[in-house]
Amino acid sequence: MPCAVVGGINLDGSHIGTQLSFRDVTLAHPGGTALSLRLIQARETDLRTRRPIDGTVVDARNAQLGTLYDTPDARPAHLRLAEATYDALLNEAFDDDEPDVVVNNYYED
Repeated sequence: MPCAVVGGINLDGSHIGTQLSFRDVTLAHPGGTALSLRLIQARETDLRTRRPIDGTVVDARNAQLGTLYDTPDARPAHLRLAEATYDALLNEAFDDDEPDVVVNNYYED
């Protein structure tokens, strides 16, 4: 079921044992940090939001994102990823069964 959040979400320093998912969610915080994930640790992080995140920035500096699910259509205008790491990047659209791109690497902003 789709969800909408107006205002900033701050999960800095959180430890997520399974999946942190924003799939099919609408996030908006115009003029502010819409989503702060600094220093989080998660096995999986799903950033495939319903539409691009509306806010000044999504901050995931120094985060350990595990398997990162992403799609270009949902990326925010500003994404801070300095020193963030992930185990795998799955770049897929909502309707695809198979990922378009799988990358096992370290990403630095």
